[in-house]
Order: sequence, then structure tokens, then C-alpha cells
Amino acid sequence: MDADHIGLGIGDVASHGLPEATVLAQLTAALRNIVPRCGTDPAAALDELNTFLGRYHLNRMATACYLVFDRRTGALTYARAGHPPPLLRWHQRLPRRRHLTTVRPRSATSATDRPTSP
Repeated sequence: MDADHIGLGIGDVASHGLPEATVLAQLTAALRNIVPRCGTDPAAALDELNTFLGRYHLNRMATACYLVFDRRTGALTYARAGHPPPLLRWHQRLPRRRHLTTVRPRSATSATDRPTSP
């Protein structure tokens, strides 16, 4: 993303096999192209990714979680679409205070996520 932000995408396509692996590879490539436009807004990135999936893979279903870590502030912002919330693990040497923000994509449903203290 940039010197202050790290983006991480996690996803899964329903079913197994070469066609599904190909869809996931295309979603990964699409996300790489979407992220520069969306900046540090994970919900916007997943909205665009959902549009891509619906346009080019109408009969496929995928889950996704996209996270943005701000290296300056330690804030972690993420959005998820059908994917379980990320499991966070704090390293003993890192400060325990972190901001965790869940944002909701317009095109996906999401439950409220709460971080658990280490």
C-alpha cells in the first residue's frame, strides 16, 4: 500500500478443484488492482471485489476478509464478507493497546467483531 500501511487479504472460494483455484487467483489479482483506488478503506475494497465476482463469476461464491494495519498508530481496520473474523494474537514484546475497527462493506453482511484481550 504505502510506507505506513500494510494490507492483507484472506479469502476462500466455495468448493474445490482447479476452477475454484483459478477464481481465487483472479480475485487475488483483482484485489491487488482495487487496493490502490480504495486506499486504506477495507470496506470499499471488498465492495469492488464483490462487484468483480458478480460480474465475471456469477455462479461462484467466495468469502473474504481484508485488513489494513497502520504501522504508525498500530490500528487494525478490517472488513469481512462471509468470512469468520480474523484471530488476533499479540506478541509479548508489543504494547497491548491496539485499535481494532471493523467496517462493513455496503454489499456484504457482517456481524460486530470485538477484539479479545491477550
